[in-house]
Order: sequence, then structure tokens, then C-alpha cells
Amino acid sequence: SCLKTHPPSPLSKVAFTHSDLNHNRSKSETLPQDLSTFVDDDDLKRRKKLWNVIKELIETEKAFLQDMRL
Repeated sequence: SCLKTHPPSPLSKVAFTHSDLNHNRSKSETLPQDLSTFVDDDDLKRRKKLWNVIKELIETEKAFLQDMRL
């Protein structure tokens, strides 16, 4: 029964709220093209950190797959 009432992972919840924030910002912004260029410093740092984590995951996955083949 605990599987049926499984809550969404906190990560997906965070991603959902973050995209919501961006969506709200785009609605309030008058010029849409300004939005793509405007990024908070904190947001940029967060994206870079996420990017590094994803890259690391991909690298470890590649190494793991190579190990499995050997």
C-alpha cells in the first residue's frame, strides 16, 4: 500500500517549482527576448553545478558500462 501512495521525489518537486517560477517571470516580463538573456548569478551557479553533476554521472555511467563489457 505504501507503493500506491508514493510521493513524488523531492528532486522532481524542486524542478517543477523552479519551472513554475520561470514561467511566472516570463508572463510578467514585457519583452520575451530579454528573458532568455537575463539570468541571476545564483541561477547561473546552480545551473553550472547541475551541469557538472550530470557530466559526472554520464562519465561514471560510461566507465561502468565499459567495466561491464570487460
